Amino acid sequence: MKTKIYLLGFITLLSFACNSSNKQESYNSLFDLSDWNKVKEVFNQWRKQEIKKGYFVENCLSNPEEFINKYGDKWETDSLRYALPNLLEKFNSDIDTCMVDINLDGKQDVIFKINPIDCVNGASTHPPLYILVVSSKNSYIIDNTCISKVKTAIRDYTKQLSNREYQWFQIDSIRNDKGIIIISGNSSIYLNDDANCCPSIELNFIAYIDKSMKGHINIEAINTNQFDNTESKFKTKLVIK
Repeated sequence: MKTKIYLLGFITLLSFACNSSNKQESYNSLFDLSDWNKVKEVFNQWRKQEIKKGYFVENCLSNPEEFINKYGDKWETDSLRYALPNLLEKFNSDIDTCMVDINLDGKQDVIFKINPIDCVNGASTHPPLYILVVSSKNSYIIDNTCISKVKTAIRDYTKQLSNREYQWFQIDSIRNDKGIIIISGNSSIYLNDDANCCPSIELNFIAYIDKSMKGHINIEAINTNQFDNTESKFKTKLVIK
């Protein structure tokens, strides 16, 4: 007999939403304990690899001064300023999850939204990271193809509007509608003269991706003039090849 668990006992579900057109998914959907352990193992292996690559640190220290003294000038780089939150903690507000059967194999897949922890300033300004762990026969693997396709298309589009590297990308919901993956979210676009607090363009998007990982993205955006606060709206459609 398989053991079932309520995922709310292990992780927090905040603003990240998902559902399936085949059946209504709830935040306390039952999940096989053995499957959840496999998902956790995949996530933890990914986390270890990211830290090993030098992209993030294992943990923040007791205070920012101690962290700065340990890493010297290196903390000013993105790679040694942020720590990856640990899934082993019972309730972790820096990790949100979304459960939906993305590949329609009858098993729940898990999308992790990870908010890296700023070890110097506390409140993180790092864009969220997204990891899609999908079922593959009797195991689970990371397959970020659909999310990467959307993120790349949005990034390439924002390059037409601004040459600033720092742009915010966030997914609000993801679901499978009869084989079409629908991802909605938003992005903040900083124009060349914008202060870090105030991006000029707020962009909302809805992406539609089929099984061949092709589709399109509908975009609606508002451009606010930072000098006189006047607004202009525009729409566009991006093709995912």
